[in-house]
Amino acid sequence: MNAPDYPPDFLTFLESHTGNDAYEFDDVDWWVATKSELVADINIDGTEYMYSKQLAGYSNALAALSGGMSTEDDDGNAYPLARLAAGLAFATGDGEVLYFDPADGFSVWQFEHDGGEVTRLADSFTDWLQSADLETD
Repeated sequence: MNAPDYPPDFLTFLESHTGNDAYEFDDVDWWVATKSELVADINIDGTEYMYSKQLAGYSNALAALSGGMSTEDDDGNAYPLARLAAGLAFATGDGEVLYFDPADGFSVWQFEHDGGEVTRLADSFTDWLQSADLETD
């Protein structure tokens, strides 16, 4: 895979992941990308980014709109846009993005594209997956 390095538990998951099922977490159906989707291009604000690096696009857009260098987490603390840009996207749901935060031990976070806020959801992909309900087609 030419995508950035993901945590081992997620790479193991990808080996059998077909992309046909959603995972319900916090009343949102999340669609986890497949290996090929992770390296596909996605358009963010008129610029193409690799799916896995799409948060760089959102970070650039937030910086241009706000003129600031950070957004907020769910506790109201500053969350640097550079840290957001380094996040590794792996799923989408209701227009939001789930990502791994390398600066926080690859914990799982949610990025809300409308307001730009971020929320920490789980310590790891395994923890997130164990808390999610599989929604099969």
